[in-house]
Amino acid sequence: MIYGDERRIVLIKDINSPYFDEAYFVMKGECESLTKSDVLIEAEKILGKAHTVKRKKGNVGKILYFFACGLFLGATLAFLTTIFI
Repeated sequence: MIYGDERRIVLIKDINSPYFDEAYFVMKGECESLTKSDVLIEAEKILGKAHTVKRKKGNVGKILYFFACGLFLGATLAFLTTIFI
C-alpha cells in the first residue's frame, strides 16, 4: 500500500439510480493527460453499464422444483412405510 500518494477522485452526483445518490471514481496515476470531458464520458459509460446489469432469474423456479420433488419423495416414502409396517 502506498501512503502519501496523490489521487484524483471524480464525483458524479444525480446518477438516476433508485439505490445510489453519488458515484466516486478513483483515477489511475497515468491518466494525467485526459481532459475533464474525457473523464466524464468514461464515467458515464461505466454507470450506463452498471444500470444494465440484471439479476439472474429462474432461481425461484428451481427452488420450487426441488421442494416439490422432496415433497413427493417424502410422501412416497411415508406411503410405502405404512404399507410394509
